[in-house]
Amino acid sequence: MIGKSPGPGAEDGIDLLYGLAWRQLAGYPAPMSEVTQKQIEVEARRILREKIKRMPWHAGLTPEERKHGIEADVDRWWHLEIEEAARRLLSKPA
Repeated sequence: MIGKSPGPGAEDGIDLLYGLAWRQLAGYPAPMSEVTQKQIEVEARRILREKIKRMPWHAGLTPEERKHGIEADVDRWWHLEIEEAARRLLSKPA
């Protein structure tokens, strides 16, 4: 997938990812205007959070440290799930 890691100027990379996701999903029946970028971000964060929770990452940490570590990773890497989030949202029945 094309994009930049988060950081200064990452908005350009994230906008690029949104654009790529929309173009790749143009064949889905739901009109693109029905799904907002905020909805995609929320879904992407949810997808990534669930993936991380299933992994043995952050092992050996207290529950509080693990929670903070997971949220830090979600904040840092949620944009990697934009394509999947858009696909799921656009393929849901209205």
